[in-house]
Amino acid sequence: MIFVAILCIPTLLVHEVSRVENPNQEILYGVQISELSLGSTCFLFKLNLWLTGIFFKVIPCVLLIVFTIALLMELQNNRRKHRVLVSGNSLIAKKRESRRDRTTLMLVILLAVFLCTELPQGERKPKLKKHTVNARNHFL
Repeated sequence: MIFVAILCIPTLLVHEVSRVENPNQEILYGVQISELSLGSTCFLFKLNLWLTGIFFKVIPCVLLIVFTIALLMELQNNRRKHRVLVSGNSLIAKKRESRRDRTTLMLVILLAVFLCTELPQGERKPKLKKHTVNARNHFL
């Protein structure tokens, strides 16, 4: 928990809450990129992009893939053991063959949906796209 709080410090430094007045004389507040983050060749801004990209996007996606594959392998092992236990012409074996197992399909769909929503989030923010693309191109 402390590690996550430390990783969020650059995000707090990159953004600032600013006061915006609209024509109706209402005072509104918005979040903008701070001047501190844009100074010194945007080092703090780039650091924030890389930290959030790696620690909050890439690592969770990789861990989800690894854990899902391990879970699917364990499910397959359990199915094999179950088939050996109930092999033959027993009533349990017939019921098992007639019922379709949807657990694997559900896990694969869950993994696909998570990856489709998590991985491209950095590219979908139009205001930050210029900085994101520049940081990515600089890295490559």
